[in-house]
Amino acid sequence: MTLKSAKTIWDYLKEGYAGDERIRSMQVLNLMREFEIQKMKETGTIKHYSDKLLGIANKVRLLGTQFLDSRIVEKILVTIPERYEASIAALENTKDLFFFEQQRNILYNKMVQEIPMSNTCLHAEDTTKLGLI
Repeated sequence: MTLKSAKTIWDYLKEGYAGDERIRSMQVLNLMREFEIQKMKETGTIKHYSDKLLGIANKVRLLGTQFLDSRIVEKILVTIPERYEASIAALENTKDLFFFEQQRNILYNKMVQEIPMSNTCLHAEDTTKLGLI
């Protein structure tokens, strides 16, 4: 068998590696099942656990299926051991601060865009006085 163009070679390799749609969908289902049954070990670290979940999610994405990062975060928050509950509570309180930080940055960016750069130069000390940095 001789493949003459780069396109035909690519299509041949793609079909051989990924298989047809039915095979890909079965691979996605198996990966989703593997994701759902994951539990964090009592002696494990959150980094190791999140890396494992992220690895599964990336495999699903490579097969062309959407997999949201928020699903990974939800899985981690629901399945981690009780010893991390205080940390989770602190993170939930911090997310409100993160929201306000984002709003402040958006407001600052709008202000900078509205100020004509030829007439006014906004210095770092001016922005700190305004509470913008």
